[in-house]
Amino acid sequence: MPSKRDNDWTVTEKTMNESTAAPSSPDLLDADEREVLASLAQEKHCTAGNYLFSEGDDASALYYITSGTLQIIKKAKGFPDEVLSLHGPGEFVGEVMASGQAKRFTSAQALADLTALEIHHGDLEGLIAEKPSTGVKLLGCFSGRHNDSDYFRLRMLEKKNEQILRSYEELKETQEELMRQERLAAVGCLASKIIHDIKGSVTPLKVYSENLEMLSPEAQRFGIEAIKHSINRIVRICEELLEYVKGTPLALRKARHPLREFIERELEHVRDLCARSTVAITTEYGYDGPAFFDDEQMGRVLQNLLLNAWDAMPDGGTLTVSTALNDSMISIEVSDTGVGIAEGQRERIFLPFVSIGKKKGTGLGLTISKKIIEEHGGTIEARSTPGKGTAFLIGFPAVTSSPSQPW
Repeated sequence: MPSKRDNDWTVTEKTMNESTAAPSSPDLLDADEREVLASLAQEKHCTAGNYLFSEGDDASALYYITSGTLQIIKKAKGFPDEVLSLHGPGEFVGEVMASGQAKRFTSAQALADLTALEIHHGDLEGLIAEKPSTGVKLLGCFSGRHNDSDYFRLRMLEKKNEQILRSYEELKETQEELMRQERLAAVGCLASKIIHDIKGSVTPLKVYSENLEMLSPEAQRFGIEAIKHSINRIVRICEELLEYVKGTPLALRKARHPLREFIERELEHVRDLCARSTVAITTEYGYDGPAFFDDEQMGRVLQNLLLNAWDAMPDGGTLTVSTALNDSMISIEVSDTGVGIAEGQRERIFLPFVSIGKKKGTGLGLTISKKIIEEHGGTIEARSTPGKGTAFLIGFPAVTSSPSQPW
């Protein structure tokens, strides 16, 4: 079809707005053929900016432009309109199907006031009957238009594919940048917590080590305990960080342990701390029989929960440890009468680097505790009421007899 194709098949917005001159194309029909066509077809007028036909309309008529110019455009959801070609006087545009069921693939928008002859299927038959030679011209025209249509469809698909690929690459780059920023933010958060905690633990080390000889025997004993506590705290910080960074399954060393003796041993580590801050310790043993677990790892969990409970009661209160056996599951509950945890924060307490209501801590204690319990095949959950206290409930499989573990 004698139509104008842009070099890169896409006409710029400036071209669309300013190209009102008719493309230079030879007229397909001679004067006699035009006269016959004008007597058969209906003249149609379209002002600049309006549509001669739109995508999705029935392909029921062909248009022969007598004056003015138009552009054939393709709309695509989420993409700018694509200008496929420009047409002027002497050119045919559109499609006409005898069945009347086909839909238009593109839209035709007038760039300047336009006049065209609207040719339906019956009009074509009348033209060919009066001017048989015209049929040859029209067949050539339609063949060329069919090739143009296929060409533009293919190029448009290629164009959309390129746009999708570019969008994908941009999205991929954006995601990688966001991940990099998140990693940097996590490293910054972790570094800040580590520095804060280690500085807090080093301060009493420095103070007591420099002045220990000048203190009274009783003050020296207190100073030595404070130094031990600070060293243990630094060691615990390092252990938590190493455990988190490894990210590998724990090498559990499970064995049979009397549950009551295990809990009492862990409570001994916090009795003096609780006594100095008027925190009472109570125990309720609904089950005190044997259990099968790694006492070192489970001890880390219990110590973390006990210290959290103590930390939540700055003005004193009651720390309670209770046990039970239900449906072959052992439960250990550590509860306090402290400040509690807000509902919106409760969902985040097991996430790494989250430290709610505590001035010290890496924010990894509960994260690692959850991992240890899950490695034991168990669960850990929290219940809390702001202003009334918090309870952490651990559940893990009870001891059962087996050939390898006779009880």
